[in-house]
Amino acid sequence: EEVKVPNGYEKFGDSKFKFEINKDNLGKTIEISAKNLKKQEPPTPSEKLGSIGDTVWIDKNENGIQDKDEFLADKVKVILYKEDGKTKIADMYTANGGKYLFDKLPLGSYRVKFELPEGYKFTKIGSIDKDLDSDADADDTGMTQIITLDDKNNQRLTIDAGIIKLEQKNPIKEVIKAVLPKTGEAFTSFALAGALLVLAGAIVLIVRKYKK
Repeated sequence: EEVKVPNGYEKFGDSKFKFEINKDNLGKTIEISAKNLKKQEPPTPSEKLGSIGDTVWIDKNENGIQDKDEFLADKVKVILYKEDGKTKIADMYTANGGKYLFDKLPLGSYRVKFELPEGYKFTKIGSIDKDLDSDADADDTGMTQIITLDDKNNQRLTIDAGIIKLEQKNPIKEVIKAVLPKTGEAFTSFALAGALLVLAGAIVLIVRKYKK
């Protein structure tokens, strides 16, 4: 007779059951146990994972908002840290239109750091539009605030950074700016002195004319 596996158990080892039968003195079976059955472990629930990512763009008008006509910035290094901002987890470079993505992350708290390309600075933060504003700090570190991934919000895909191209200094213009104010002051003083001399000369001529 075929013996069915009890609920909550599974077979292991030999395909046939091995039984131990204990009987009392009257020959009545009081216990039957199978040697090749083991209790099933409850399935381990799959761990929920999260993602952090989005865009780095060039904020041409310096308003802290990613406008439609502004260019996206590839090849910007982005580093993922633990909550302490010191323990590095991973890094990557923006690509395909300023995009970056850290995925398959265990739930928890993180920080993202953007590294400025040479010749750029960060735009301001705190824009009204939380889906488009720069989440990077405006100082030289480029570190974000703490980003938390939890059961309710495990996809943080609006962590942006806006960067502003610095104006390149022209050595000739710098010299002109330095010299012009002094030249202007000298010219103004000279012009005033000349005007006073002309006025004085005119007065002298008028006085002489009336004396005659």
